[in-house]
Amino acid sequence: MAYNGKATLNSKSVTLQLCSLLACSSNDISTCGTRPSTSYQTKFRHISVRSNFTLSGSDALYRPMTITGALKSVYNVTYKDTVYKAAHDITLNTTRTTDNLILFGIYGKGAGETMHISMFLILLTIFLRSLF
Repeated sequence: MAYNGKATLNSKSVTLQLCSLLACSSNDISTCGTRPSTSYQTKFRHISVRSNFTLSGSDALYRPMTITGALKSVYNVTYKDTVYKAAHDITLNTTRTTDNLILFGIYGKGAGETMHISMFLILLTIFLRSLF
């Protein structure tokens, strides 16, 4: 999934850029990003997500986002952020076989837009579901 634009989260308009792998429990798009009743059976030997973010400003924020079906972070990852002029070239990779993923990716938010990260992830899930 890729997204670049404005979103209204918690009654605030924020600029978001997303690049991620989002799990779906069926071919129905409404099941994407939801916690499954049983673990996802797909195992990934390697995942690599790379994005070039153009958000700028000293308050711009770029972060990896990983969530498993157990609502835990994925810790077997590497994250690299390289700045080229006004852009961030960011890569997020797994370092070993990973399973039961709901979300694996990178997000960026514009400068001057503050939001607590866990609130962001909750609202991001709601926003993504509203797109479909």
